[in-house]
Amino acid sequence: MVMVADISDTTIDMVALKEKLGDKGAKLGVRIDAQHEDAFKYMHRI
Repeated sequence: MVMVADISDTTIDMVALKEKLGDKGAKLGVRIDAQHEDAFKYMHRI
């Protein structure tokens, strides 16, 4: 699944967000990752 989220109003930085999501994913038995939209668009361009 891919989810786009607007985090512009938050105070958490990307590194901390990735860590928190990774920890939550481990508890749920899934992999959760986050990346900046620009990196995602660059990797998935045609």
